[in-house]
Amino acid sequence: MRIVSALTALGVAAFSLPAAAQDIVDSLNERAFVNVLQDFGYKAELEYLDDGEPVIRSATSGTDFSVYFYDCDRGTNCKSIQFFVAYDMPSGMTTEQVNNWNKNWRFGKVYLDDENDPFMEMDVNLAFGVTSKNLEDTVDWWEVVVKDFEEYIEW
Repeated sequence: MRIVSALTALGVAAFSLPAAAQDIVDSLNERAFVNVLQDFGYKAELEYLDDGEPVIRSATSGTDFSVYFYDCDRGTNCKSIQFFVAYDMPSGMTTEQVNNWNKNWRFGKVYLDDENDPFMEMDVNLAFGVTSKNLEDTVDWWEVVVKDFEEYIEW
């Protein structure tokens, strides 16, 4: 219910289905999602990139991550978001390790930079709506994925 209250208070697109009485989130704006993350106990700071696009900087279990917004109408009504984390590893990862992760874990796809350091991202589609409980669960999934990945790379 924390997420429902935060989203509703900020005027985020949400409505109730008569039979199921489920709040549906079909878009977000960056300020609403800052509040959602803060309501869950995360630090969440809103910044703007050089091109004016919003990004939220946050952390889970001591690991910094970002949330990017896509398919927006001038910074509002964003139809998708992306969780993103980067790691700077002394020896990097091998392509085999990355392929193994991507093959065996459904959430959090990994790729390498030119120094073989891993980046992980998880996309979330909001178009046509998800329940507020689904969005809450998605944030929980991100935390689990980061933890699992860090165990995988022995971070």
